[in-house]
Amino acid sequence: MHIRAQNAALVVRRLPVSDLIQLEVFEVMPPNTDVVTAEGKLLCSYPGPAIQVSTTTFMDKCFLRELSSFLIQMDVDVLDSTPTPFRFRAGSVVNEVRETVDPRYISGLLIGILRGYGQPAVVDRITKRIGDEVLWRGGYQPWRRSPLWLVLRVTLQTSLRVTNLYKLFMIFFHAHLLHKSVLQDFPSELLYVMRVKLTRRLSKLGPAVSQHLYEFVHDTAIEVETLLLKRWTAFQAIGSISPTFEPETLDLDADTHISLHSSYNYLTRMLGSVSQGCLQTSFKPHGSRLDVVCDFSKLSKGRLTKAITDGKHIAIADFEVSVEMNLESWVAASTNNERALDGIASCIREYYAGAKELYGSNPEDNSIMILTLLDLWVALDRLAIQRCPLLKEYSPEIPCQFLHDLLLHRSSTINRALYIEEYLSRRHTEALNVPSVFSNDVDESCFALKYFQTSPDLQRLRDEIGLHAQQEREAKRAELIALNQQSRSLSYRVSGLSHKCADDSRSQHTTVTCQKCLLEDQIKSLKIAVHEWPLPPSTMDAQRVVFELSPPHAFSFWRDITYKILRDIGQASIPSSRDRPHVLLDTFSGLCRWAVKDHRLTIGSTTKSFSDHYGMVRIPTRVLCLG
Repeated sequence: MHIRAQNAALVVRRLPVSDLIQLEVFEVMPPNTDVVTAEGKLLCSYPGPAIQVSTTTFMDKCFLRELSSFLIQMDVDVLDSTPTPFRFRAGSVVNEVRETVDPRYISGLLIGILRGYGQPAVVDRITKRIGDEVLWRGGYQPWRRSPLWLVLRVTLQTSLRVTNLYKLFMIFFHAHLLHKSVLQDFPSELLYVMRVKLTRRLSKLGPAVSQHLYEFVHDTAIEVETLLLKRWTAFQAIGSISPTFEPETLDLDADTHISLHSSYNYLTRMLGSVSQGCLQTSFKPHGSRLDVVCDFSKLSKGRLTKAITDGKHIAIADFEVSVEMNLESWVAASTNNERALDGIASCIREYYAGAKELYGSNPEDNSIMILTLLDLWVALDRLAIQRCPLLKEYSPEIPCQFLHDLLLHRSSTINRALYIEEYLSRRHTEALNVPSVFSNDVDESCFALKYFQTSPDLQRLRDEIGLHAQQEREAKRAELIALNQQSRSLSYRVSGLSHKCADDSRSQHTTVTCQKCLLEDQIKSLKIAVHEWPLPPSTMDAQRVVFELSPPHAFSFWRDITYKILRDIGQASIPSSRDRPHVLLDTFSGLCRWAVKDHRLTIGSTTKSFSDHYGMVRIPTRVLCLG
């Protein structure tokens, strides 16, 4: 029984075996405050207080008459005329609604009266996840889910919990209700939602559903699907019929004649003002568009940056379209194009700088940006391998699942991502089991040493560095011998002098006029800088340093861009490169004359800093980092 005015329900049970009647009470609608403040579903326990009375007492006519009279009166009497108001803010508006009724006259008063006839009962309670809502309608009262439906479900579940038939019965009931709705020709959207909820219940139970019940649900779902398909086919048939055009039936004169009796003066005045006072401005279209660019090397050296500066939205969108439509054909035709690598690397840097600023933290736009960058990287990788075949033996470094987290909606973008993933997978498969190009390990299989052994230019550069260092060392030895001789000569002269003034022996002694002091200061000023061999003592370390002085052009671009993608995009959470101390190659006096200026490689000693800021150069022993 749903006692509406008191927001309560009463369940009366005759207990099996024992000669007792059990009366259970619970609150139907939870308070608005609890519904609004709950995160997710609201957990409620049913039933509330329960009392057991004997069958003899319950079946007494006087007892039944008084109990039924009390319940009938409680169902309609509003005893609390002013329940506590509940307020909440919706935007800038504060709404107020009366709280739900407290069921204390049932859970407190009625249960207290019944307790005089019986005793409290110990019941096994159930917990339900209540997905209730408090939605405003008209600004006066909230919309709530049906309380009677909750009373029915709680009563069913507490009655069938021993046999575990509640969920099976609910599936059967929903299927039966859906079947009746089909017969009553319910709207399509309602039938669809009912079928979805039914199949969800069925999938949650799984093998617990009997074959007979499964077939009944399946037949009902097929019945709904047939009806929805029939309606959709009929709708498509109606929409596919174009209206018949019969120009001979049109009255053009009558249809185009418009009488504007009250607007003549206004229109005349407005047309006159337009012809006399309106300033004529010339139309200035956007500059050259990038969607028709077929040669990406023409976008290097700041041209893409300039286009993005002129109109970033149009330029970036055009560039993305051009990459999607024209990049593959351009790479195929650029086998012998020496500027192709420079153009791709420049496009990647300039596009990333502009797109990152434009897209911000939008995940969908950033997905397109990353996909475009990986398209350009694949083109760069293919061109780099053509110019440096040794690179194919080494890992591409970018993992195959790099694009798995992107939000891509169009089939064309998904196909592009699939092509990139297949290309990366093929590159990983073809790569040998050798150290990464970013590894600090130095052995015979690392890229720098293998390339050095096949490069006469690098071997000639190593010999040139060694010869130049030997010449500097001989010059340094000659300088040391000359300074030692000068020091001995000055020391001999100092030994024959004494501290005195040159003019007057009675004058005070000063270092400015004292000849001996001046010579001693000259001896102390004799210094020579330490000469250190510019290459490491280890042969493999020396070969690697020479490689880094003049790496292959294609490899330098490839490593720079690959690291940028891995670090700036794939690992954005690590500290930026400016937070790490870097010592560039051109800061070494022993190596600066051979250092290439257009790549980001940095090296450092494993022991001490050897920048010229400290007045000398330490022997570089290992390549440490990129960035």
